Amino acid sequence: MAVYFFFFYSLGSELQLKTYSVIEHALRIKANRQDLMLRQLLVLANHKNWLKDSGFRHIEEPDSENSYCASLVKTLPQLRNESAHGVPPLVWDCIGHIEKCADLVNQLFPRPRKAH
Repeated sequence: MAVYFFFFYSLGSELQLKTYSVIEHALRIKANRQDLMLRQLLVLANHKNWLKDSGFRHIEEPDSENSYCASLVKTLPQLRNESAHGVPPLVWDCIGHIEKCADLVNQLFPRPRKAH
């Protein structure tokens, strides 16, 4: 979808909305709680230390207090709702959205270490 975005700009907002859906779905799987909404899932993820600022590649100097992850509780649901309910943004960085989504999901489900 990101490749097609290069040729058809309006796919950017759809791609952005998909990243929010993927994040919410991954959080529901990790929490094993289908009843919780995105904001509640992010609160739980922060409470259980599933997410760390150091796990996001765009953060050059991670905060030990995980302030970026704490900010996601407010910003992600707001951005998702705006995207889903008719405030289509001008999306110029859909690859950045995919990277942030991947970084978050990879923190929830880290690769198992190989036994030697």
